[in-house]
Amino acid sequence: MSDRIERHAALRRLIATEAVESQSHMLDVLAERGLDVHQSTLSRDLRELGIRKRNGQYRLGMAPRRSEDDGPIGKQPAGGMAGGATWPDVHGFTACGPHLITVRAGTGQAQLLGVLLDAQEDAPIAGTIAGDDTVLVVTRGRPEQRAALALLEAWFGGGERDAS
Repeated sequence: MSDRIERHAALRRLIATEAVESQSHMLDVLAERGLDVHQSTLSRDLRELGIRKRNGQYRLGMAPRRSEDDGPIGKQPAGGMAGGATWPDVHGFTACGPHLITVRAGTGQAQLLGVLLDAQEDAPIAGTIAGDDTVLVVTRGRPEQRAALALLEAWFGGGERDAS
């Protein structure tokens, strides 16, 4: 596994499992896990992953559109949409069996969301199929489905999960 992929995976796990309030804390945790990372590399990785500080903590996702009160959906991730286009509104998502997730988006926004999900490097998503307001997310198995659900939850807030 390349150093970059390993760092990105470690950062995603860290953000998903701990309340992280500073880059200094991230550097310390990465060092404890055997990853010697320089500040400039960490900053670049955070931009590439779309990890932003919101409400005093680093989270996987985007900067808010207008203010912290507008919610977690923001605009233009690193390497993302050109021209300052806003991220699609996501109304919810549901796990369907061991490999699939349906994501409900605003009218006309599913294709953009599908492209954004497909473009995520190291993501647990095998691919997407987008209609007008719904995206079908395909994963390779149950562990990848759980990871994809965690990614969606970090980006857009809670979703519905099946009982299986």
